[in-house]
Amino acid sequence: MRKVKTKRANIITYTRPSIKSIPANHYEISGQEHIVYPCIKGWFEIRRVDKDNLKSVEFIRREDIRYSLETKIIILKEKARRLKQIKLLTIKYLKRALSLGGQSIHRVKNILFTKEVSK
Repeated sequence: MRKVKTKRANIITYTRPSIKSIPANHYEISGQEHIVYPCIKGWFEIRRVDKDNLKSVEFIRREDIRYSLETKIIILKEKARRLKQIKLLTIKYLKRALSLGGQSIHRVKNILFTKEVSK
């Protein structure tokens, strides 16, 4: 789930993730906020609830939206957290490989790429 805004005026959403499908909605003002869900590459899904409590789904292209500042901050924090985990695991595996000393390179590769956790 991401919070996005439309990039420009006259944005068309579709009933299916295809330009050739039936247009579902037409947004004439730029900067309108939407909550979208990733669907397939290049498309996002907008889930709406109408005034009649009917659920409808629209699809919008990636080129027509931009992430809001809050969403960009969340994405960057997630990336930083993943990179920190990778860094810690890499350091742990390198220390483990160096502690083996004169072991063969195949033994070091096997140890580095196994998912064992040493205590």
